[in-house]
Amino acid sequence: MVDISPLVLGFGCVIIPGYLTFEVIGTKVEREYIKYLVYWVVFGVEEIMISPLISLIFGNTFMMIVGVALTVALIHPKFELSLILYDRVIRPYILR
Repeated sequence: MVDISPLVLGFGCVIIPGYLTFEVIGTKVEREYIKYLVYWVVFGVEEIMISPLISLIFGNTFMMIVGVALTVALIHPKFELSLILYDRVIRPYILR
């Protein structure tokens, strides 16, 4: 049986957000820059933490679902979790 999880994660969590990030680069909308910058930082932290979480606590399928759900929550226009993280966590910490 073929494991398609790397394909799903690669396409859903790298290719699509990468394309959307390149589309934003030409605009002058600061909030869009912030949204994708925070996404890539969270994605990097997730990638660092995913191996220990898979081997110690959760299975590969569960972490794939969490990764895709986190991607959707971070960049979807309705949720915009990345902007919420920036406004409530990152920005107050930086401005102290």
